[in-house]
Amino acid sequence: MPEPGEPAADRAHGLQRALAAIAALDAVFLMAVAVHLAGWTHLVWLTLGAVLPVLAPPFVGRRRAFVATCLGVAASICVWSMSLFVIGVFAFWPTAALLVGAAFADPRRQPHGVWPICLVGVLPRLATVSVIAHLLTR
Repeated sequence: MPEPGEPAADRAHGLQRALAAIAALDAVFLMAVAVHLAGWTHLVWLTLGAVLPVLAPPFVGRRRAFVATCLGVAASICVWSMSLFVIGVFAFWPTAALLVGAAFADPRRQPHGVWPICLVGVLPRLATVSVIAHLLTR
């Protein structure tokens, strides 16, 4: 967390942290779906490998560390999910995209390019969540 007297430009913007929190909630949701569909099997332990790192970026306060954490976690999720593509872990790719969007969604640096990043990152995932929720409640 940033120090109280630290300049605001050195902190991650609230919008960036909100996108990272949405990515964390998305990862937890995907793990809950895996638990619902497969029970506590090996699949859950494999998805736990994607969920735990995603929980870290919302708690990183300094901007440079936040960007590095988001990009590092997103890259590791992509590599990890490509190796486990066969069992459906590719569902975490939009989470990685949200983290990449969170890394660059600083309105202090790009005032006009932030909202497209937010929409491109959040809207497809909201559609996916609503479809999964609909299928699980049938």
